[in-house]
Amino acid sequence: MAATFDTHDGIETTISLLQAELPRLQEQHQTLEKQLTAVTERETAVREALRSLQTLASAAPVPEVTADLQKAAVEAQVTAVEEEPREVSVPAPRQAQEQTVEAAEQAPAKAKKASAPTKARRAAGRARKKAVKAVKTAPAAKKAPASKRTRGLSESIVTCLGEADGPLRAGEVNEALGRENTSGSVNSVRTALERLAAASRVQRAGRGLYQIAKG
Repeated sequence: MAATFDTHDGIETTISLLQAELPRLQEQHQTLEKQLTAVTERETAVREALRSLQTLASAAPVPEVTADLQKAAVEAQVTAVEEEPREVSVPAPRQAQEQTVEAAEQAPAKAKKASAPTKARRAAGRARKKAVKAVKTAPAAKKAPASKRTRGLSESIVTCLGEADGPLRAGEVNEALGRENTSGSVNSVRTALERLAAASRVQRAGRGLYQIAKG
């Protein structure tokens, strides 16, 4: 009879322990479900960010833009590690996607910076055209004295380069001097420019560009 009593007490004790443990297990179950939901949302955000980065990478972006996008991806990954779910905390799942969108919005600005050399070349071309126009419209060119008109081609070229605002090409010098726009006329000016450069009266400022010798 004593053995039966002990067995009954043991069952009752086990039931009490299980009933006491059940709420804790239910609470832990809910916590794990919330953490699983947060991890699933973060995984979705990371996948979207990865697809966006791969799309931008396949479009052959500017190196500076690529560096910014890679930096955004690394920051998103670091944020994901630092904000790993603990207990019931739910991190922001769209942070990586927002960083990718922000980097993509900055891409046009970086692309504009990359085109700066092209703008510089265009500006140089406009400056040369303006120099030619200034030489052609200068009062001295309109009302040149007879002695200037009778001077040779080399002297006219030196005077033209001296009045220009920047380096000129042979064709631009030919145009500024009012000569015929033919290959023979331009070649004559080019030959004269080479002789003047050899004599150090003018100097080359670049490929095919000449300016008055300094000093």
